[in-house]
Amino acid sequence: SHKLINPILALLGWDFNILCYWVLTKELEKIELIRQPNGNYKLDHAVTATQKVILGAFGLDEKWIKAQARQIGKDIQNAAMPEEQKDD
Repeated sequence: SHKLINPILALLGWDFNILCYWVLTKELEKIELIRQPNGNYKLDHAVTATQKVILGAFGLDEKWIKAQARQIGKDIQNAAMPEEQKDD
């Protein structure tokens, strides 16, 4: 999987070492949803430049992340509703 990681590292200006896998994973784990007082969910923080580079290596972007966050928020809300009130 060096073929996948090396281009990401080059874009970030990093050299490869065994910790890079861990660092890349940890960087993406920072993308989190939080529940707002109104019950809606949103990204806790803006997507960082480093996260954008990593996501871009997989053909993903900030717009995709935000769309997924909205959908996950809706799924969480629907899971908490009684069956007769759920949206499809």
